[in-house]
Amino acid sequence: MKGRPTWLPSIVSVDGVWQEVVSRLYSIFQNDFKRTKPKFQGLPVWWDRRMLKDQSYEEGFWHLITKEDISAGERIFDPRRAERLSWCCPTIVNAADRNVKV
Repeated sequence: MKGRPTWLPSIVSVDGVWQEVVSRLYSIFQNDFKRTKPKFQGLPVWWDRRMLKDQSYEEGFWHLITKEDISAGERIFDPRRAERLSWCCPTIVNAADRNVKV
């Protein structure tokens, strides 16, 4: 494969004020998972819909934009992971593409 597949969108900027960044990322999550409801090999994609105390967003969303920090014992924001949030749904939908390793 040369370059990025044509169906793969650009990465998303995670620069800026924290609340604006999270809001922008959550908009992508809402569109790609809550509204679009993608399927993987004909099966619906499910995510953790729990909202923990004092959280405004589902655990499934936080999981996609954070990584586990073993030393801190919690998940922390991962900019490299978060900027690729827009890749999740298209990769699931295009899982049959020979360039996607499933």
